[in-house]
Amino acid sequence: MVFDMQWEEYTIITAHDASEVICELLAQWGAVGLAVTDKEDIRLILEDPNSLSYADEGFLDSQDDEVTVRAYFPIHNDVVLIRNAEEDFDLSFDSRLYDYNSGVSLNPDSLMNRMLKRFSKISEFLPVGALSISHTTVHQEDWENNWKKDYKRFNLSERIAVCPTWEKSDSSDASDMIEIYLDPGSAFGTGTHETTMMCARLLDRLITRDDQVLDLGCGSGILSIVASKLGASYVEAIDIDSQAVAVAEQNIHDNGVQVFCHSGELKDASQNAYSLIVANIIADVLVDLSTQIGSYLKENGRIIVSGIIASKRQAVVNAFIANDFDIFDETDLNDWHAIVFVRKTT
Repeated sequence: MVFDMQWEEYTIITAHDASEVICELLAQWGAVGLAVTDKEDIRLILEDPNSLSYADEGFLDSQDDEVTVRAYFPIHNDVVLIRNAEEDFDLSFDSRLYDYNSGVSLNPDSLMNRMLKRFSKISEFLPVGALSISHTTVHQEDWENNWKKDYKRFNLSERIAVCPTWEKSDSSDASDMIEIYLDPGSAFGTGTHETTMMCARLLDRLITRDDQVLDLGCGSGILSIVASKLGASYVEAIDIDSQAVAVAEQNIHDNGVQVFCHSGELKDASQNAYSLIVANIIADVLVDLSTQIGSYLKENGRIIVSGIIASKRQAVVNAFIANDFDIFDETDLNDWHAIVFVRKTT
């Protein structure tokens, strides 16, 4: 007898800027699959001169402006299994239907309402759009097809492509493109967000074979993998979130690269003379880091900072200039900025 596994599919309608934060939370809570449909991501792919993708005139205009995020959670005996949600959902023992391993279980409607309440808090710092949630139960075969259909290969830069693992190229079909393999479940960053995309493109321009690179706040590890595949001699990845580190380690393994990946903060970095640091972190944290990060860079070392919304750009620039950095390069995409600072010589 074949066991028919069931999954609860939650469909979240939100805004582009909030979608990555929502995906990170869903992954943290134990979502075993994520699929994102985003008009902005489609536009970026179509506008990429290296992309082979094509759409009829008017196609983008026909797409919803809102982003659709689909998350899949295991469901058993009509309750949804979740993990690591006690703090986000303020779960008391009485609110749990029963414990499962280190997680808890909730009925589907209760989880939906708790998601809506938690996601609403994102509006304090990012637009969330209409923010609606619905859910339905799907079977194993349906889920396996649904979570893959919206995730396709796309180009991060002129030389770098991100591919789902089920679309790996055959060795006989080799090209000049550097391929990064990530699946939709890698919700700590799959490269579709503007901030990740800009960092990858800057790495593509800046990396040399002598570089010793620190990826601070590595998330899924995508930028560490990019740095390693571009030829950096040493790459280290750090994140304060142990789940992100676990995801990054798996992605590093799947991509066959050498990256020292571990939990921690800047103070836990293994070296103090990196030639290049990349930090795709929110602007307020970057401002705080500006006072100490110079001591981890070689003279003339560079740092790529991203995660900077337009309204926060000047605060980040002022902070780094006040701490003996000069602007080396800068790029922007929509309302997001990425800046390369170089450490001044003493």
